[in-house]
Order: sequence, then structure tokens, then C-alpha cells
Amino acid sequence: MARTSENKRHSKYVIRIVCEGDKTEPLFFTDLCDRFYGDSKDFDVRTIPQPNIPVEDAEADSEDEVITGVPPLKWVLYARKIMSEGVDESWAVYDKDEHPKHEEAMAEANKIIDGKKVNIAFSSRSFEYYLLLHFEYLYLSLIHISE
Repeated sequence: MARTSENKRHSKYVIRIVCEGDKTEPLFFTDLCDRFYGDSKDFDVRTIPQPNIPVEDAEADSEDEVITGVPPLKWVLYARKIMSEGVDESWAVYDKDEHPKHEEAMAEANKIIDGKKVNIAFSSRSFEYYLLLHFEYLYLSLIHISE
């Protein structure tokens, strides 16, 4: 089957991870993907949005598509959309906060269309703290501040 976009099938199993955040989660998952699947001939795993990692003498990449709608339903709907474009497996990763459309997002993710469903993974408000502890020992506690 010929592909018309980067999400279309070549010969690799294509996985996309749609993240709520635009920095921490995409950087974390991109690093994991690079470590475990970077040179793989069998898998093409990428995060959406792609993290902005400055590289010397690199040309600016095109802008990521803006995902619109009410969270977290918008991430699930986007993950569903790209599966119809040739992605084999998609994940929506978001905090399990008090999002207004959480129930609808879960229901949408569980719909099986063309033999596929959207997978959901919850990050945590402690996600940044978890990453920080793996790189530096802290003597301070982190305080949750409500906006």
C-alpha cells in the first residue's frame, strides 16, 4: 500500500504517541523511542507534538499540526484520525486531571474501528518530579500551586 503522508504504512509498524504536554512528555517519549527503536527497521515510533530540540546548523522544521478541541477528547480524536491515515497503533497521553471530557474520551478510545482502538496512558502531575529525580538529587519538596 502506498503512503501519501509520513503517517502512512511503508513496511514498518507505525506507532504515534499524542501527548498533552508540549515539552516534558514528548521529550521523555522521544528519548525512549530513540533508545529502543531508533535504528529499527521494523518500527516507526514518534511523538506528537515533536519536541523542539535545537540542533546546530539545522534548518527549521515545519510546524506541528495544532490539535484543537476540548481536552482530553481532542487528543483521543486526533489519535483516532491519524490511525485512519495508516498508523497501526496510537496512544493518547494526558494527565488524569478533572478534564471536562474525560468520560467521552474514554468512550471514544474504546470504540473499535477497522480493528483498532486508541490506547490511553495517564501521566501524572508528578511526572516532571519523577524525571528530575532521575537526574539530580533534591532536598526540597515540590509544592502544588492551583491556578
